[in-house]
Amino acid sequence: MNKEKAFFNCFVAETKDHQIIGYATYFFGYYTWIGKSLYMDDLYVKPEYRAMGIGTKLINRVIEFAKDSECHKLRWQVSEWNKPAIGFYKNIGAQVDSTEQNCDLIFDR
Repeated sequence: MNKEKAFFNCFVAETKDHQIIGYATYFFGYYTWIGKSLYMDDLYVKPEYRAMGIGTKLINRVIEFAKDSECHKLRWQVSEWNKPAIGFYKNIGAQVDSTEQNCDLIFDR
Protein backbone atom coordinates (compact mmCIF):
# COMPACT_ATOMS: atom_id res chain seq x y z
CA MET A 1 0.00 0.00 0.00
CA ASN A 2 2.90 2.37 0.59
CA LYS A 3 3.41 2.73 -3.17
CA GLU A 4 -0.21 3.93 -3.48
CA LYS A 5 -0.06 6.63 -0.79
CA ALA A 6 0.30 9.39 -3.39
CA PHE A 7 -3.27 8.63 -4.51
CA PHE A 8 -4.81 8.93 -1.05
CA ASN A 9 -5.48 12.19 0.77
CA CYS A 10 -7.54 13.03 3.82
CA PHE A 11 -8.57 15.61 6.35
CA VAL A 12 -9.16 14.54 9.92
CA ALA A 13 -11.08 15.90 12.89
CA GLU A 14 -9.53 15.21 16.25
CA THR A 15 -10.05 15.93 19.91
CA LYS A 16 -7.72 18.13 21.94
CA ASP A 17 -5.82 14.99 22.94
CA HIS A 18 -5.37 14.06 19.23
CA GLN A 19 -7.91 11.24 19.08
CA ILE A 20 -9.28 11.01 15.52
CA ILE A 21 -13.06 11.33 15.62
CA GLY A 22 -13.80 11.88 11.93
CA TYR A 23 -12.25 12.02 8.51
CA ALA A 24 -12.85 12.82 4.86
CA THR A 25 -10.84 10.97 2.22
CA TYR A 26 -10.51 12.23 -1.34
CA PHE A 27 -8.58 12.06 -4.60
CA PHE A 28 -8.43 13.92 -7.88
CA GLY A 29 -10.33 12.69 -10.89
CA TYR A 30 -11.06 13.83 -14.40
CA TYR A 31 -14.44 13.71 -16.12
CA THR A 32 -14.59 14.11 -19.89
CA TRP A 33 -17.36 16.71 -19.95
CA ILE A 34 -16.43 18.50 -16.72
CA GLY A 35 -12.64 18.39 -16.40
CA LYS A 36 -10.55 18.30 -13.24
CA SER A 37 -12.62 17.21 -10.28
CA LEU A 38 -12.28 15.99 -6.73
CA TYR A 39 -13.86 12.74 -5.59
CA MET A 40 -14.67 12.45 -1.89
CA ASP A 41 -14.38 8.76 -1.18
CA ASP A 42 -15.55 8.79 2.42
CA LEU A 43 -16.89 11.19 5.03
CA TYR A 44 -17.15 9.66 8.47
CA VAL A 45 -17.71 10.95 12.00
CA LYS A 46 -17.84 8.60 14.98
CA PRO A 47 -21.47 8.23 16.12
CA GLU A 48 -20.90 9.82 19.53
CA TYR A 49 -19.56 12.99 17.85
CA ARG A 50 -22.32 13.42 15.27
CA ALA A 51 -24.68 16.42 15.28
CA MET A 52 -21.85 18.63 16.57
CA GLY A 53 -20.95 20.26 13.25
CA ILE A 54 -17.88 18.09 12.66
CA GLY A 55 -19.18 16.59 9.39
CA THR A 56 -20.02 20.08 8.15
CA LYS A 57 -16.52 21.31 8.96
CA LEU A 58 -14.94 18.33 7.21
CA ILE A 59 -16.99 18.61 4.03
CA ASN A 60 -16.50 22.38 3.95
CA ARG A 61 -12.75 21.79 4.14
CA VAL A 62 -12.97 19.37 1.21
CA ILE A 63 -15.04 21.91 -0.76
CA GLU A 64 -12.53 24.66 0.00
CA PHE A 65 -9.66 22.40 -1.08
CA ALA A 66 -11.44 21.51 -4.34
CA LYS A 67 -12.02 25.17 -5.15
CA ASP A 68 -8.44 26.14 -4.24
CA SER A 69 -7.23 23.30 -6.49
CA GLU A 70 -9.28 24.72 -9.39
CA CYS A 71 -11.57 21.71 -9.63
CA HIS A 72 -14.79 22.06 -11.59
CA LYS A 73 -16.75 19.60 -9.49
CA LEU A 74 -16.78 17.66 -6.23
CA ARG A 75 -18.39 14.25 -6.46
CA TRP A 76 -19.19 11.55 -3.91
CA GLN A 77 -21.68 8.77 -3.38
CA VAL A 78 -24.29 8.15 -0.76
CA SER A 79 -26.32 4.99 -0.28
CA GLU A 80 -30.03 5.48 -0.93
CA TRP A 81 -30.87 3.96 2.48
CA ASN A 82 -28.77 6.60 4.29
CA LYS A 83 -31.53 9.20 4.66
CA PRO A 84 -29.72 11.30 7.33
CA ALA A 85 -26.69 11.68 5.03
CA ILE A 86 -28.87 12.49 2.02
CA GLY A 87 -30.60 15.21 4.04
CA PHE A 88 -27.23 16.55 5.21
CA TYR A 89 -25.90 16.69 1.65
CA LYS A 90 -29.03 18.31 0.24
CA ASN A 91 -28.87 20.87 3.05
CA ILE A 92 -25.45 22.04 1.83
CA GLY A 93 -26.75 22.35 -1.72
CA ALA A 94 -25.67 19.04 -3.26
CA GLN A 95 -27.66 17.50 -6.07
CA VAL A 96 -28.35 13.89 -5.10
CA ASP A 97 -28.75 11.89 -8.31
CA SER A 98 -30.75 8.67 -8.14
CA THR A 99 -30.23 7.92 -11.85
CA GLU A 100 -26.66 6.60 -11.94
CA GLN A 101 -25.74 3.19 -10.57
CA ASN A 102 -22.32 2.03 -9.42
CA CYS A 103 -20.37 -0.35 -11.62
CA ASP A 104 -17.37 -2.08 -10.07
CA LEU A 105 -14.93 -4.41 -11.75
CA ILE A 106 -12.65 -5.91 -9.10
CA PHE A 107 -9.20 -7.15 -10.08
CA ASP A 108 -7.37 -9.84 -8.18
CA ARG A 109 -3.97 -8.77 -6.95
